[in-house]
Amino acid sequence: MYVLTVTPEPAAALSEAVRVIRPGGEIFVVSRISPEAPVLVALEKWIGRSFGSQIGWRPHFPWRVIGDWLAGREDVRLVERRPVGPFGLFTLTRIQRTR
Repeated sequence: MYVLTVTPEPAAALSEAVRVIRPGGEIFVVSRISPEAPVLVALEKWIGRSFGSQIGWRPHFPWRVIGDWLAGREDVRLVERRPVGPFGLFTLTRIQRTR
């Protein structure tokens, strides 16, 4: 899944993906997750406010969007989270449906 930063409701998209896979199945999410450094967060938020509608995606996409969704679900577990792509710019997240 590489659409979370353009989806109006990322948690709903994740829930729908889990709904259509069988227990034991996995969702692979590759997305750009925002860094946690306050200066970079402020920069990303400014870019989003200034150019978000032109670029068509959210420059600021914190891990908590996925992390909060995971914490609120009993039927999934985080299998893996690691940087990928050029310079670790993207994050690969593997989520397994447990039941």
